[in-house]
Amino acid sequence: VGTTVADIVPEVVSKPTWVNRIDFLNPYYKIYEVFISVDANTSVEKRVGSIILKQPESNKTLNIGITQNGINNYIIVSVKNFTPIIHCLLLLQLIP
Repeated sequence: VGTTVADIVPEVVSKPTWVNRIDFLNPYYKIYEVFISVDANTSVEKRVGSIILKQPESNKTLNIGITQNGINNYIIVSVKNFTPIIHCLLLLQLIP
């Protein structure tokens, strides 16, 4: 009996306001490139936030922590997997 496997694009549940957009590119057997575009941080204070993704059919979530230092815009990304979801390749873009 045949089984059909369909890629399910994750949904963005929440993101910081300074994250412009999140795109999911080039799905390959449930592996997505996650493209994150952020505004430049012109403050001396670092910005800390969280991006939460959800897989629609299973409701499994992925929490991506994101920290952007002030002025120099150095970005740190961390991934904490609450439940298994998808494999992702993260790509970041800084919008000046």
